[in-house]
Amino acid sequence: MKYRIAPSKISGTVCAPPSKSETHREMILSALSSGTSVLHNPLISYDTEATLSGIQALGAVVSQDGDTLRISGGNLHAADTCIDCKNSGTTLRLLAGVAARLSGTTRFTGDSSLMHRPMQPLLSALESCGAGVSVEGDCISVTGPVTSGAAKIRGDVSSQFVSSLLLAGISVRLTTPLVSAPYADMTVSSLVKRGVPAAKTGDRFSVPRAAHPSPREVFIGGDWTSAAYLLTLGALCGTVTVTGLNPGSLQGDVRITSILRSFGADVSFSGNQVTVSKTPLSRCSLNLSDTPDIFPAAAVLAARAEGISRIYGVSQQIYKESNRLSEVSSLLSVMGAKTALQQDCFAVEGGKLRGAEFFVPDDHRLFMAAVLAGLCAEETTEIDASNAAYDEVYAVSYPDFLRDVRLLGGNIE
Repeated sequence: MKYRIAPSKISGTVCAPPSKSETHREMILSALSSGTSVLHNPLISYDTEATLSGIQALGAVVSQDGDTLRISGGNLHAADTCIDCKNSGTTLRLLAGVAARLSGTTRFTGDSSLMHRPMQPLLSALESCGAGVSVEGDCISVTGPVTSGAAKIRGDVSSQFVSSLLLAGISVRLTTPLVSAPYADMTVSSLVKRGVPAAKTGDRFSVPRAAHPSPREVFIGGDWTSAAYLLTLGALCGTVTVTGLNPGSLQGDVRITSILRSFGADVSFSGNQVTVSKTPLSRCSLNLSDTPDIFPAAAVLAARAEGISRIYGVSQQIYKESNRLSEVSSLLSVMGAKTALQQDCFAVEGGKLRGAEFFVPDDHRLFMAAVLAGLCAEETTEIDASNAAYDEVYAVSYPDFLRDVRLLGGNIE
């Protein structure tokens, strides 16, 4: 697909989509629970559909009625067919931990982007606990059950490795500082809410080997990561109100409001809604090691802020759906901004952005950032996403993204 984006005046209110990270975890924990769980307002997107298909292949029974999912679990088994995780790293990594609990071999595959993302630290940790693992071409096999309940793993690549081990019933000791720590904390919290006494103490995460989660009824909250792109749009182009957001959420990207204020945007709260309005933006320095998914949005903000902004904690961006350091730099450079990478710091000299033509690889967050940049540029921008695996690359995490941006006044053809 190709898109033509014109500079736009933005104004209005939209509801945040359901949380992708919460939906993944609650789907998987429901499958592990003996009984039926009810999930209200889950996110149905390409990524979460991959998880839903995965737990069904492992034996969970799923039914859907409108915005409600009923998932009956507890009688899981190794999958009879290869589980296609599509483009979802969360699906692949978390279900690998589930597979390690089960007797037999489960095979996983995915698209070319996914199969080049890091997995070896997780596979090595599972193997150290007695699981059999193998990688052949675009297929990863995990054979369980594990025989040990403790593993060491590095924390500087992905917190999903920790979450996967906890779902496998394996306690974890980190050998390096943990990035994206709020997501591991979310897994711990979700386990505790289902009766599993998981805990985090310093560089250690503990979980009982024999514990099984209990079924529960869950309402999935709004997604702060997706909302971050909408709120950033308000700071760039007008005024945006996003409803359905819990200010006390464990999602790390709740921090977007403080980031926007650091750049000088006007941010206000009213109950479960957040409003952001455009004001003159100025440089700031921030560390995104715990909130990597909002890096593309923050980089566009920096490109429109006066002065040189510095974004630290970006080294893991090379492990995402694309090399986001390289791709974001290319996007901003072709639109007239100056960028530089200095070790773990991405520097952006802000000012005006000019319209340009830009090719977007298979990366939903990068696409959304390109839309933001186009809407606040001085001329028309053309985005070419024709080589993406999906016709609507943003539907990996936010199927209604373009609809909502257009409702707010975005001129996108």
